[in-house]
Amino acid sequence: MTRFPWRYAVLLALVVVATPVAAATRWSVLAGSTFGVNGSPGQGGTGGSLTATVPVEDGDWRFGLSLTAADQGTALVELRDPNDGTLLGRVGDAHRWTYGLEWLGTRRLAGGRGWSSDGGLGFGWVRQVLDRRGSVNDAVSGATLSAHLDLTHPVANGQRLGLALGWHRAFLRTAADPGRSTQWATAALAWHWQRTPKE
Repeated sequence: MTRFPWRYAVLLALVVVATPVAAATRWSVLAGSTFGVNGSPGQGGTGGSLTATVPVEDGDWRFGLSLTAADQGTALVELRDPNDGTLLGRVGDAHRWTYGLEWLGTRRLAGGRGWSSDGGLGFGWVRQVLDRRGSVNDAVSGATLSAHLDLTHPVANGQRLGLALGWHRAFLRTAADPGRSTQWATAALAWHWQRTPKE
Protein backbone atom coordinates (compact mmCIF):
# COMPACT_ATOMS: atom_id res chain seq x y z
CA MET A 1 0.00 0.00 0.00
CA THR A 2 1.43 3.39 -0.99
CA ARG A 3 1.42 5.85 1.86
CA PHE A 4 1.32 9.60 1.71
CA PRO A 5 4.90 10.96 2.14
CA TRP A 6 4.13 13.08 5.20
CA ARG A 7 7.76 12.99 6.36
CA TYR A 8 8.91 14.83 3.24
CA ALA A 9 6.26 17.52 3.66
CA VAL A 10 7.19 17.97 7.32
CA LEU A 11 10.91 18.08 6.49
CA LEU A 12 10.41 20.75 3.85
CA ALA A 13 8.24 22.81 6.19
CA LEU A 14 10.94 22.66 8.88
CA VAL A 15 13.61 23.70 6.39
CA VAL A 16 11.52 26.64 5.20
CA VAL A 17 10.78 27.84 8.72
CA ALA A 18 14.32 27.37 10.05
CA THR A 19 16.26 29.11 7.28
CA PRO A 20 16.68 32.78 6.33
CA VAL A 21 14.14 32.39 3.50
CA ALA A 22 11.39 32.07 6.13
CA ALA A 23 10.84 35.83 6.01
CA ALA A 24 10.23 35.62 2.26
CA THR A 25 7.96 32.59 2.44
CA ARG A 26 4.40 33.17 1.28
CA TRP A 27 1.76 30.95 2.81
CA SER A 28 -1.40 30.39 0.80
CA VAL A 29 -4.70 28.78 1.76
CA LEU A 30 -7.32 27.94 -0.88
CA ALA A 31 -10.80 26.79 0.11
CA GLY A 32 -13.63 26.18 -2.34
CA SER A 33 -15.36 23.60 -4.51
CA THR A 34 -14.59 21.08 -7.23
CA PHE A 35 -16.50 20.88 -10.50
CA GLY A 36 -16.14 19.37 -13.97
CA VAL A 37 -15.29 16.02 -12.41
CA ASN A 38 -15.09 12.95 -14.61
CA GLY A 39 -15.54 9.50 -13.17
CA SER A 40 -18.20 8.35 -10.72
CA PRO A 41 -19.40 9.66 -8.38
CA GLY A 42 -18.60 12.99 -9.99
CA GLN A 43 -20.93 15.62 -8.58
CA GLY A 44 -18.03 17.53 -7.05
CA GLY A 45 -17.61 18.73 -3.49
CA THR A 46 -15.17 20.71 -1.40
CA GLY A 47 -11.55 21.29 -2.34
CA GLY A 48 -8.57 23.17 -0.98
CA SER A 49 -4.84 23.42 -0.50
CA LEU A 50 -2.10 24.69 1.79
CA THR A 51 0.96 26.05 -0.01
CA ALA A 52 4.33 27.53 0.96
CA THR A 53 6.44 29.26 -1.73
CA VAL A 54 9.67 31.26 -1.74
CA PRO A 55 10.81 33.79 -4.37
CA VAL A 56 13.45 33.04 -7.01
CA GLU A 57 15.13 35.16 -9.67
CA ASP A 58 13.66 38.68 -9.67
CA GLY A 59 10.83 37.89 -7.26
CA ASP A 60 8.12 37.44 -9.88
CA TRP A 61 8.81 33.70 -9.81
CA ARG A 62 8.05 31.60 -6.73
CA PHE A 63 8.61 27.92 -6.02
CA GLY A 64 7.35 25.68 -3.24
CA LEU A 65 5.26 22.82 -1.98
CA SER A 66 1.47 22.36 -1.87
CA LEU A 67 -0.69 19.92 0.07
CA THR A 68 -4.00 19.39 -1.75
CA ALA A 69 -7.35 17.71 -1.15
CA ALA A 70 -10.39 17.42 -3.41
CA ASP A 71 -13.79 15.82 -3.03
CA GLN A 72 -14.94 14.26 -6.31
CA GLY A 73 -18.45 13.54 -5.11
CA THR A 74 -20.83 11.35 -3.13
CA ALA A 75 -23.44 9.01 -4.57
CA LEU A 76 -26.83 9.04 -2.84
CA VAL A 77 -29.03 5.98 -2.36
CA GLU A 78 -32.59 5.58 -1.11
CA LEU A 79 -32.93 4.31 2.44
CA ARG A 80 -36.00 2.17 3.13
CA ASP A 81 -37.49 0.68 6.25
CA PRO A 82 -36.42 -3.01 6.34
CA ASN A 83 -39.80 -4.02 7.71
CA ASP A 84 -42.32 -2.44 5.35
CA GLY A 85 -40.19 -0.85 2.63
CA THR A 86 -41.21 2.72 3.49
CA LEU A 87 -38.92 5.28 1.91
CA LEU A 88 -37.02 7.04 4.70
CA GLY A 89 -34.95 9.38 2.56
CA ARG A 90 -31.64 9.49 0.75
CA VAL A 91 -28.25 8.90 2.35
CA GLY A 92 -24.66 9.09 1.18
CA ASP A 93 -23.17 5.87 -0.14
CA ALA A 94 -20.04 5.80 -2.33
CA HIS A 95 -17.70 8.73 -1.76
CA ARG A 96 -14.58 9.49 -3.82
CA TRP A 97 -11.86 11.95 -2.83
CA THR A 98 -8.22 12.68 -3.60
CA TYR A 99 -5.30 14.09 -1.62
CA GLY A 100 -1.76 14.79 -2.70
CA LEU A 101 1.54 16.58 -2.56
CA GLU A 102 2.77 18.88 -5.35
CA TRP A 103 5.82 20.89 -6.24
CA LEU A 104 4.47 24.22 -7.44
CA GLY A 105 5.97 27.04 -9.50
CA THR A 106 4.15 30.36 -9.88
CA ARG A 107 4.76 33.64 -11.70
CA ARG A 108 3.22 37.07 -11.32
CA LEU A 109 1.41 37.73 -14.59
CA ALA A 110 -0.06 41.21 -14.18
CA GLY A 111 -0.94 43.81 -11.60
CA GLY A 112 -2.28 47.29 -11.03
CA ARG A 113 -4.13 49.37 -8.41
CA GLY A 114 -3.20 46.82 -5.78
CA TRP A 115 -4.50 43.85 -7.74
CA SER A 116 -2.14 41.03 -8.65
CA SER A 117 -2.65 38.01 -10.89
CA ASP A 118 -0.48 34.91 -10.55
CA GLY A 119 -0.32 31.80 -12.70
CA GLY A 120 1.23 28.49 -11.73
CA LEU A 121 1.98 24.92 -12.72
CA GLY A 122 2.33 21.97 -10.38
CA PHE A 123 3.37 18.34 -10.55
CA GLY A 124 3.49 15.65 -7.92
CA TRP A 125 1.74 12.68 -6.37
CA VAL A 126 -1.90 11.97 -5.50
CA ARG A 127 -3.86 9.20 -3.87
CA GLN A 128 -7.52 8.66 -4.66
CA VAL A 129 -9.83 6.85 -2.26
CA LEU A 130 -13.30 5.39 -2.71
CA ASP A 131 -15.11 4.68 0.53
CA ARG A 132 -18.61 3.61 1.50
CA ARG A 133 -19.85 4.84 4.87
CA GLY A 134 -16.35 5.01 6.31
CA SER A 135 -14.98 1.76 4.86
CA VAL A 136 -12.35 2.04 2.12
CA ASN A 137 -13.30 0.03 -0.96
CA ASP A 138 -10.60 1.18 -3.35
CA ALA A 139 -7.44 3.30 -3.30
CA VAL A 140 -4.92 4.09 -6.02
CA SER A 141 -1.91 6.40 -6.39
CA GLY A 142 -0.39 8.18 -9.36
CA ALA A 143 1.27 11.27 -10.75
CA THR A 144 -0.54 14.58 -11.13
CA LEU A 145 -0.30 17.80 -13.11
CA SER A 146 -2.12 21.03 -12.31
CA ALA A 147 -2.51 24.60 -13.53
CA HIS A 148 -3.57 27.55 -11.41
CA LEU A 149 -4.65 31.17 -11.81
CA ASP A 150 -5.55 33.63 -9.07
CA LEU A 151 -6.47 37.30 -8.67
CA THR A 152 -5.87 38.90 -5.27
CA HIS A 153 -5.90 42.30 -3.57
CA PRO A 154 -4.27 43.39 -0.27
CA VAL A 155 -6.61 43.41 2.73
CA ALA A 156 -4.21 43.78 5.67
CA ASN A 157 -0.53 43.97 6.51
CA GLY A 158 1.14 41.19 4.52
CA GLN A 159 -2.18 39.61 3.56
CA ARG A 160 -4.00 39.30 0.24
CA LEU A 161 -7.45 37.93 -0.52
CA GLY A 162 -9.06 36.96 -3.81
CA LEU A 163 -10.27 34.19 -6.09
CA ALA A 164 -8.47 31.21 -7.62
CA LEU A 165 -9.19 28.71 -10.39
CA GLY A 166 -7.41 25.41 -10.86
CA TRP A 167 -7.29 22.48 -13.28
CA HIS A 168 -6.08 19.05 -12.14
CA ARG A 169 -5.09 15.94 -14.08
CA ALA A 170 -4.37 12.69 -12.26
CA PHE A 171 -2.65 9.83 -14.07
CA LEU A 172 -4.38 6.84 -12.52
CA ARG A 173 -5.03 3.32 -13.74
CA THR A 174 -8.72 2.98 -14.55
CA ALA A 175 -8.87 -0.63 -15.76
CA ALA A 176 -9.82 -1.99 -12.33
CA ASP A 177 -12.31 0.83 -11.70
CA PRO A 178 -13.53 2.92 -14.68
CA GLY A 179 -15.19 5.29 -12.21
CA ARG A 180 -11.87 6.69 -10.99
CA SER A 181 -11.62 10.43 -11.54
CA THR A 182 -8.70 11.62 -13.64
CA GLN A 183 -9.67 15.25 -14.22
CA TRP A 184 -11.41 18.01 -12.28
CA ALA A 185 -11.38 21.76 -11.73
CA THR A 186 -11.55 23.93 -8.61
CA ALA A 187 -12.88 27.38 -7.78
CA ALA A 188 -11.83 28.79 -4.44
CA LEU A 189 -11.23 31.75 -2.20
CA ALA A 190 -7.50 32.46 -1.97
CA TRP A 191 -5.71 33.91 1.05
CA HIS A 192 -1.99 34.73 0.93
CA TRP A 193 0.18 35.80 3.84
CA GLN A 194 3.81 36.87 3.83
CA ARG A 195 5.73 38.25 6.77
CA THR A 196 6.47 41.95 6.54
CA PRO A 197 9.40 43.84 8.15
CA LYS A 198 7.04 45.27 10.80
CA GLU A 199 6.12 41.76 11.91
